[in-house]
Amino acid sequence: PYSKDSMALFDYRTDHFPPDSPELKHAIKNPTFMYAMPLKDNKVFFEETSLVARPAVSFQDCKTRCFTRLKHLGIDVSKITEEEFCYIP
Repeated sequence: PYSKDSMALFDYRTDHFPPDSPELKHAIKNPTFMYAMPLKDNKVFFEETSLVARPAVSFQDCKTRCFTRLKHLGIDVSKITEEEFCYIP
């Protein structure tokens, strides 16, 4: 789903949510997107984030969406080595 040789930016797809679900409606109203950046040794940096939202999309919502997206894409997360938390005012 993501190349091991190049970074993917701004993946706004919502096909990982069931059609007409409350999660899809919430994602359309408060969109987030995935970054996927390959690292070395078959490791990948994934981040689900939001550019602009008032109120801000919560860290937990981003994390839940990230894992929902990865599961839908068949990506098995075997280990989390670091989590990033950042608000840009």
